[in-house]
Amino acid sequence: LFNQTELLLAGKGSEELVDNLQKEMSLKNIKTTGTVDDIKPFIASAKASIIPLWQGSGSRLKCIEAMALKTQIISTSLGAEGIKHEGTILLADNAIDFQNSILQVLNNQTDYTIKAFEICKKQYSLDAILISLDKIIKNLLEDS
Repeated sequence: LFNQTELLLAGKGSEELVDNLQKEMSLKNIKTTGTVDDIKPFIASAKASIIPLWQGSGSRLKCIEAMALKTQIISTSLGAEGIKHEGTILLADNAIDFQNSILQVLNNQTDYTIKAFEICKKQYSLDAILISLDKIIKNLLEDS
């Protein structure tokens, strides 16, 4: 299974990371992109989007992008924090959980992509945001 699987590390710093790791170990089936203008084609063509966020907050929009692009998400709890996903994001906060979640997705045992896409449309689409914004504006006008 892993001989047929490729890990693509996309974005700023990915090349340097793999170059540094290559000095210590042989990494097979790992590719990098470096900085890209548009990450969406990479997410859309992936079996899973892995978001191993341990600190900070920069990757949460990647969850919503992956939901919209019908790509299964595997993330730390922090990486998915604040995202309404109704259990469609596989949460993994340690190496064993990440390994098990990746294997579930690669073996086609888990696929929440359609449900996540529907949640994304309902919660994060332009129409959904406009409805929420309209309610906020009406509440503000009523209070003044």
